[in-house]
Amino acid sequence: MNRLQVTLVAIAVVVLCAIYIDLPGTTNFFGASVQVKKGLDLAGGARLLMCTNIKNPSSADMDTAANVMRNRAAGGL
Repeated sequence: MNRLQVTLVAIAVVVLCAIYIDLPGTTNFFGASVQVKKGLDLAGGARLLMCTNIKNPSSADMDTAANVMRNRAAGGL
């Protein structure tokens, strides 16, 4: 086989593997997990840890900061 044929066979093998992995219900491919790991955009959420440099912030200060971050995350200013 010449170089072009080897390249085409390799491409065909990769395409067939990709099609197999894309089939519904496929969770394992030669011992490797092929499940989608949902990132922030797919999972639909985020977790935010709020820290402060102030030693003893009041509850009102923390509520204000939480509301500001919540509004900014929702698209407001």
